[in-house]
Amino acid sequence: MEPIREILKVKVDPECNPTHITRTVRGDLFSFPPDTVIFHPEGMMAIEDFKAGESIRWAFAHAEFQYVLKGQAKLTYSLSPWHDEQKTLSVVPGDAYLIPNGADVTFSVAPGDPLRRMCVVMPSYMQYVEIPPKKVIPIK
Repeated sequence: MEPIREILKVKVDPECNPTHITRTVRGDLFSFPPDTVIFHPEGMMAIEDFKAGESIRWAFAHAEFQYVLKGQAKLTYSLSPWHDEQKTLSVVPGDAYLIPNGADVTFSVAPGDPLRRMCVVMPSYMQYVEIPPKKVIPIK
């Protein structure tokens, strides 16, 4: 791993528009310009949107902090190792929370605004650093 020789910094306008969409079997994820993201083995930080009114299920193979910038959502989740109980959590702008490794979460986004969140993973989940998503489409 290349050592960090300076503190990594990006400028993120919380009102900027997404520049690309990643299509997955679980739903669409809108992401922002590459100069607003930090991908490094030490950690990953990105801003992401989910469509207003959409529900997306995400299985987390890593722990992740999230901070809500815009929109509202209800998270329905179960936790490893047994996933034997479903719980819910409502989130609004200003809320920060930790999703633990192994969580299975469905984000049900309220109608109106997309759910815009900042996510932070430390250390970075290595697949995010090494393997780009297969279905990334530029937004025109």
